[in-house]
Amino acid sequence: MTPDGRYIVVANTGKNEVAFVDASSLALDNKITVAATPSQVEVAGDYLYVISVNGKTISKINLQTKAIDAKFTTSFFPGKLALNQEGSVLYTMDQLKRDLVLINTATGAIIKTLPAVVDKLILGEIRTDPFSGALYICDAKGLKVKRSDAGGAAPQTTYTFPAGSEPIDIAFSAQYHFIAAGKSLYKYDAATGSPIASTAFATACKSVTAAPTGDVLFVTLATSMAILDARSLSLLSEVPLASSGIESVVVNPVKFTL
Repeated sequence: MTPDGRYIVVANTGKNEVAFVDASSLALDNKITVAATPSQVEVAGDYLYVISVNGKTISKINLQTKAIDAKFTTSFFPGKLALNQEGSVLYTMDQLKRDLVLINTATGAIIKTLPAVVDKLILGEIRTDPFSGALYICDAKGLKVKRSDAGGAAPQTTYTFPAGSEPIDIAFSAQYHFIAAGKSLYKYDAATGSPIASTAFATACKSVTAAPTGDVLFVTLATSMAILDARSLSLLSEVPLASSGIESVVVNPVKFTL
């Protein structure tokens, strides 16, 4: 979703394109060809960043012109994507070595590489906490969530999980962290890391998204989306999804209301 709430940006993996979809009408506005297998997009300021796994490329797209400003070629297959609060540093993962790589968004130069920050396989997301600026790494196979700072300090384990509960995604509010792990959603105090509550589902969680207000959570499940009260984790509604291939939910930062 672009910061002005006008467009949903979708990476079309099969066609090696990024599509801009009008958020009001859902009409296709524009398409941009990118390198092979675009898998994830993130926005910071006036720019959109796209990682292309098989193309070993990160594309930097100007949101004003809807054109590619730069292409950063990597020596590795990039997976997962996050940006720091200022938009000056891009975080991605080397899918073979499981390294966390920090890249300068102005030049494409590698700033730092942190070796093997997750166990066995890259499955979980990497997310920047908009309230603290810290980077959180969901180490699914290691059954833990790790925390680094914006500059790429050595990640430290913040949350651990029991066998069968692989942490896949994390969402943030000013006071709490919400982690989707296995068939459960866990709530923690952001300041102390203390567990507060959890709730279970019939199927595994694919992702968790917090509304801009911090009062509502959206959890993507196998064939539905659960809408939860962030305070109590009680279920407000469950919406069937048209496809089991839907992995996550985006919230319009401008038009969202309760």
